[in-house]
Amino acid sequence: MNEVSRDLTSLLQAAMKGDNQAAAELMDAFGPMVIAVVRRRLAPELRIHFDSIDFAQAVWASMFLASPNPSEEISPESFSKRLASIARNKVTDEFRKRFQTAKHNIRREAGRVGNREEEFDTPGREASASQVAIAREYWDRLMERASSTEREIIRLRLEGYKQLEIAEELGISERTVRRALTDCFKDTAGE
Repeated sequence: MNEVSRDLTSLLQAAMKGDNQAAAELMDAFGPMVIAVVRRRLAPELRIHFDSIDFAQAVWASMFLASPNPSEEISPESFSKRLASIARNKVTDEFRKRFQTAKHNIRREAGRVGNREEEFDTPGREASASQVAIAREYWDRLMERASSTEREIIRLRLEGYKQLEIAEELGISERTVRRALTDCFKDTAGE
């Protein structure tokens, strides 16, 4: 075991036993690298809510709470890799927690109304009442102006039939189907 590894191993073991001076030396030596890893991994959406220092502290806490293995030789490279791995995992776990769970999802906003706290969801993709009314009016105009063949073409298209399948079903050319669909929607949209 070389001198650097021995010093690092003894520093780490001392820090794990509660020696604040040893912990400070380790953080001075490896802290900037931990911060750099966290900053590279920290998504912009999380930067609003967390500072890279928060994650760095969690990395060091995890490292110092781990059970030391006295027989393990620790090189600066292996120690750096271990710290970087812990840092990446901390950031990834927080990202998953904040974006992939309902309970802690930061895409939801909490606000105070009087003495109670309410949650406000971000707007969904559902249509508003006015959008539904506009679509209904558009649909009614479309059906009003369409011939019986055009209505049948539209009905089959809405059921998922392709233009060629509609043509075969109704015994007309694919070009007629395409023109009917284009004309129906163009006429109604132009008003």
